[in-house]
Amino acid sequence: MPQMIENIEAEVLKLPRGARAKVALHLLDSLVHEATEISPESIEKTWIKESVRRIEAYRKGETKIYPVADVIAGLERPSE
Repeated sequence: MPQMIENIEAEVLKLPRGARAKVALHLLDSLVHEATEISPESIEKTWIKESVRRIEAYRKGETKIYPVADVIAGLERPSE
């Protein structure tokens, strides 16, 4: 990996969890926008499938749900 990328990665990993999540989301968003072969319809269908999968997992007791306020609070706390 080029040194510049290693330096950026090291700096980002020093950020608090919430800031790292924000950077990660921004990077992922930039990749989606650059992927011209992925249509908005394809993305929507994929999210619908994922939503259905998550709902079914919850109903089967395979996963838990958490209040959004708790999730956000967890992102804003310094990592342990």
